[in-house]
Amino acid sequence: MKKKNKVRIFILLGVFFYVFWMSACKVNYSDRDENYEYVDTLPMIMYNDCLYGTTTYPSGGGETFSYIQVGEIKSYKSFGVPIENFQANSDMIGSKIYISELKPKYIFVLYKGRYEAYKLMEE
Repeated sequence: MKKKNKVRIFILLGVFFYVFWMSACKVNYSDRDENYEYVDTLPMIMYNDCLYGTTTYPSGGGETFSYIQVGEIKSYKSFGVPIENFQANSDMIGSKIYISELKPKYIFVLYKGRYEAYKLMEE
């Protein structure tokens, strides 16, 4: 077999396997959970005209905080950054917002029975 024919066969096999692979790996969008919340940005809350972003800070992790309730989430934007006070970019309407004198750059949100920490996003 000539070298030119081997190259052609190799290319045809490559194209065949590529087409086969792409057709076998299609995403089935009908399997997606209808209640799944697709996020385009970091979870944030607007409070006191400042944005607070989610953090890995351990809420109540061994420290005793004296929380002071300052309000609750009143609305949310499904995409983008919150633009009004007491607004979040995830569906947390009704969740209570707390502050602590010990951590002035944080707010704490009571969501589904658990405190979640949000840190002031400084520009």
